[in-house]
Amino acid sequence: MSGEYERLVETSVTPSPPRDGGEAQQETRSPPQGTQSPPQEKTGSSVNMDLNTEESPTQGQPLRNPAAVIRTDGYVELLRGRVPCPTCRGAGSIPKEQESQLVALIPVQDDRLKPRRTCLWVSLAIIGCLLTAGLLIFFMFPRDVKISNNVKLLLPKNLTIDLKHEAVNFIVENPFNITNSNYFPVKISEATMTVVFAEKVLNTTTLSMDKTVQVRSHNSFSIPIGIAFNKQNGLAQLVHDCAEPYPFYHRRVMFFSVTASYNFLGRDEEASLSMYTQVSCGNDTLRLP
Repeated sequence: MSGEYERLVETSVTPSPPRDGGEAQQETRSPPQGTQSPPQEKTGSSVNMDLNTEESPTQGQPLRNPAAVIRTDGYVELLRGRVPCPTCRGAGSIPKEQESQLVALIPVQDDRLKPRRTCLWVSLAIIGCLLTAGLLIFFMFPRDVKISNNVKLLLPKNLTIDLKHEAVNFIVENPFNITNSNYFPVKISEATMTVVFAEKVLNTTTLSMDKTVQVRSHNSFSIPIGIAFNKQNGLAQLVHDCAEPYPFYHRRVMFFSVTASYNFLGRDEEASLSMYTQVSCGNDTLRLP
């Protein structure tokens, strides 16, 4: 680089030849007596370039790539595939491919490294996280789905009394209420009911359904089930009681067990209810007093 630099300097200070082809002559005039001679102009042999001026040392012969020259306090540097170093105060250069890999360093005493109100912001963040978590737990925590029944007497439907063969057949329809205490809907898929009398399982039925209980609400459904008194189940002695005209004879207390399957948030759960209810097996249209 030093050889090219010297060539550029010599080219910039070499005087151009006259246009007519003759030799350049310098005319010397002596100053009058008693006056001080003016300072001599700088010639090519005594040129002292001031690199701090704004003129480029390459005026005699322009460079192919003028942007590749960087001027410093004491020298001119040619950049070939390099860029000025942004943190060297103009006294160095770095490879151009490493320009995008520069990392800015911040002094330790910089105010940006001393955030204000740190405790306040940290406290607000913690309170916000706790509040969000509390709300999620409150609204998404699963609560019970309850089944209830307030019916005291079930009247028969499609009643058939056969005294000759000692058989009684009828159907009772048991209504239920299902309550959803959650903050999300619950879908009921099926319900199963079993009726027991005198320690004997009279019947078990399963009802498929597609009911949706909305948020914080309730819904009702009924399950029909058939009941029979005959010789096969050992309850033939009740046939004559069911044929009596007085309600006192054909009212019996039976045990009902209900289980409802429901789904919420991708989970399958069950709600159950067990109860004792009076069932009439005769032509009884009276209600309990």
